[in-house]
Amino acid sequence: MKVILVRSRSIDSAETLSKSGYSVTLLVWDRQNNLKKENKDYNICKFSLNAPYDHWTALFYLPLWWSYELYFLLSQNVNIIHSCDFDTLWPAIIAKFVKKAKLVYTIYDFYADNLIKLPEFLRNTISFLEKAGIGF
Repeated sequence: MKVILVRSRSIDSAETLSKSGYSVTLLVWDRQNNLKKENKDYNICKFSLNAPYDHWTALFYLPLWWSYELYFLLSQNVNIIHSCDFDTLWPAIIAKFVKKAKLVYTIYDFYADNLIKLPEFLRNTISFLEKAGIGF
């Protein structure tokens, strides 16, 4: 089984999946350009675009990340897509249907709750989109 783990932050469970017998590719948004591709039991594919963590201005970078993520997912032969947090969710949902893959979604932080400086209507919109995406 081939798994693509998608993170917009650091590496996490790719090593565990790999040691459990899965063929794993980690797609990660390397926002600070500091992720080293060490010799691992899994592939690491980086999207290197400098962007802030945990700041509302990161929303301006999301369309670029989402475009890359969707292109990457559609270009791969994959059985399972493991998407982590809202900033990886919607491209993964689209790829799930196109590729007929299973989708696993992990929420480490509810995205709208981290955007306290945004107007309430935008936070509510993001909250709605994340809750809607959970259904897939």
